[in-house]
Amino acid sequence: MMKWMVTQAMKMMTMEMVLIRKWMVTQSVLSIYLPF
Repeated sequence: MMKWMVTQAMKMMTMEMVLIRKWMVTQSVLSIYLPF
């Protein structure tokens, strides 16, 4: 049970990291093409 919890937490963290990275890339691309 504990192992499953750890695995789930790791997956969640990984997903958050991927989303944050994608968001940051999107922001940087937008700032390059659409300088505000």
